[in-house]
Amino acid sequence: MEDLNQRLHQQDAENSCIPMEKMVSYLHNKLNDPEIRTIEDHLQTCALCTASLENLDQEFRKGAFDKDQLDGFKTVFDKKVQELADEGRVVSFPRQRILQYAAIVLIIVLPFSYWIWTSQFAQNPEKLYIAHFEPYQNIIAPVTRNDKPSDALGKAMQFYDKGAYAEALPIFRELLVENPDDLSVQFYTALCYLSEGESPNAIHHLSKVEQKNDPVWESPAHWYLALAYLRTGNIDQAKFHIDRLMAGNSSYRQKAEALLSGIEAL
Repeated sequence: MEDLNQRLHQQDAENSCIPMEKMVSYLHNKLNDPEIRTIEDHLQTCALCTASLENLDQEFRKGAFDKDQLDGFKTVFDKKVQELADEGRVVSFPRQRILQYAAIVLIIVLPFSYWIWTSQFAQNPEKLYIAHFEPYQNIIAPVTRNDKPSDALGKAMQFYDKGAYAEALPIFRELLVENPDDLSVQFYTALCYLSEGESPNAIHHLSKVEQKNDPVWESPAHWYLALAYLRTGNIDQAKFHIDRLMAGNSSYRQKAEALLSGIEAL
C-alpha cells in the first residue's frame, strides 16, 4: 500500500492516500482523535479515498466482507493503480487530482462492487444457499396473529408462520406418526429441519414428497432438495434437482436458472 500511496502523491507526502488498514479502523471507530482528524482532513481533498471509504462502508454494512475479500480488494486496488502509474496515467499536479481520482474510481471501485457481490456467494455454498432460501408459504392451515388453533396441524403451522421451527417440529413428528403418508406434513416437517440447519433430515422428508410426483408438492420438493443438497456440499444432487425444475414448465424455472448460475461460479 505504501508504494501505491507514493505513486499517487509523489509531491505531497503529508497528503498520501489512506492505507486500507486505516480505512477499516476508521469505519470501526478504532482510531484516536488526531488520527480521525487527519483522515477526515484528507477526505476533504481526495476523491479516490472518499469513494473507496464509502464503498467499504456499504459492504461492511451488508456483511459482505470477510478477511479474504478485504485482502482481495486491497490487492485489486493496489495493482490497478500501479498499472495506471506505470502507464503514465497517474499525474501529480494538484489541480488534476480530482478528475484523475474520479476516473480511477470508475475503473476500480465501481467494478469491485460487482466483484464483491458475486464473489461473496461464489466462495461459499452456504452464502449461496442463504441468498436463495426463503420459507415456503403456509397453504394448508392459514392462521392470523390472534388465532388460537385447536388442532395439532393448526398449532404446528402457527409456529411455522412465526419462524418457531424448533417448536413446530415435535408436533409435525407426532402428526407423521399418525399419518406418515401426509405429503403436506412431510413437506413442512422438511422445511422446519432445513430452517434449523438439519439438511440431512430435510432431504429425508423431501425425498419422500418428491417420489410421489404430486402436482402440488413435486416442484417445491425439487427446489428445496436442490437447496438442501447445496448446503451439504453435494453439488451433483443439487444440479440434478435443478435440472428437473428446468426441464418442465415449473414456476421455479427462473429461480432454478439463477441458482444454477451461482453454483457454476463455485
